Amino acid sequence: MLYLDKEIWEKEIDIKGVKPSIEIVDVEGKPELLQLTLKSIIIKIKNLGDVPLYVTNIPENIKIYVDGEKAPCTVETTTILPNESKEVEIESLAFIKFDELGKDHSLEVEIANKRVEYKIPKLEPELELLEREYGEFLGTSYLDNVTISITNDWIFPIYVKWIRVFINGEEYSALVSTIPGEIEEIGTGETVRLTLKLPPATARRGSKVEIVLGASKLELRA
Repeated sequence: MLYLDKEIWEKEIDIKGVKPSIEIVDVEGKPELLQLTLKSIIIKIKNLGDVPLYVTNIPENIKIYVDGEKAPCTVETTTILPNESKEVEIESLAFIKFDELGKDHSLEVEIANKRVEYKIPKLEPELELLEREYGEFLGTSYLDNVTISITNDWIFPIYVKWIRVFINGEEYSALVSTIPGEIEEIGTGETVRLTLKLPPATARRGSKVEIVLGASKLELRA
């Protein structure tokens, strides 16, 4: 401050600006036929700055990435005052293809150039062989049905039609039926018994059969 052209008072002001602290609280994964969709992401934001923090789509200051690739998302406009914390839900169209779930993946959320990561572990359920049923075609014995159990210890539900069947190294489609009833998803912590009906006359005696789900593989000889 000047008085009669002389400086009589001086003060230094430290302006922090926008400074978010971000924590990913929860991620909702929706299993679908060909993919796992990361439908909803709950984050907790604390504004460590000294100006209001605006979380908006327009102008865009929130972004999400899966394995480094930007993915579409929407969020309800939210204002977070200095020293205030709020939980915010991000609606997402990000997805991971079902045949890529056998490895770890990375989900990142970025707000105002601050980025935080959430690790998605690989899908690796417990597979157990329970029963086999054989049939005959033109005098040759074939493996017709395989009954297995699947225990889901993953963080998301499993879509049962993610199961892949290989016979002598070649992939085939198998009809899946579950007990009890027709179940499409296996919830976290659940164990389901299901039967795979193999294509007719494909797995003759001695054939190598592989049942694959994520990173888990069950191998047997027909």
